[in-house]
Amino acid sequence: ALLQATDAQNLMTKFCESAVESGSYQKAWIIQTKIDPNVNMHIVAQQGTGETTLSTTTAQEILNARKRYHDQSAQLLVLPLIWNQHCDGLFCLVDPDPNAFDADEQLLLEELAAKLALALHNFRLLEIEQRAEEILKQEKESQFALQRVLALTIEPLPLESKLDKVLEILFDVSWLKIEKKGS
Repeated sequence: ALLQATDAQNLMTKFCESAVESGSYQKAWIIQTKIDPNVNMHIVAQQGTGETTLSTTTAQEILNARKRYHDQSAQLLVLPLIWNQHCDGLFCLVDPDPNAFDADEQLLLEELAAKLALALHNFRLLEIEQRAEEILKQEKESQFALQRVLALTIEPLPLESKLDKVLEILFDVSWLKIEKKGS
């Protein structure tokens, strides 16, 4: 299911679902962070049962939540999603067993979090590439329209005809989204 993710949001949702369904954790969620850890962070994906006491939060509130879960005889594991020295978010897991997350399990979960961080990075790169392609397409269309308008300037036509043709050219530029109205 994780391999079929179509975008970053879909991947994060499937990752949480997989953690709860396959990993038998009570709850899993992903928090998207900002550059400054004192700025609010937001849950962007979650799965499982139990209250998520974190909706928008700061790093200090996460530390407080770890203590609350521990006081309830449960464990909260918070793993940073780090790729290329950049923390993109946090992957959080709750296990009702107070002795959960032994060293081997934690190491495996850290590796999974690193792979999730890499996949999120790749989706970000794909989004950047798609946006760049869209900008290039718009630039090409703009240049073609400008070329057509410039060619009109040397045609021996009355000004009104030239202006009508310029309007037609502008209506053909798809990203301008200009609609033709009237006659």
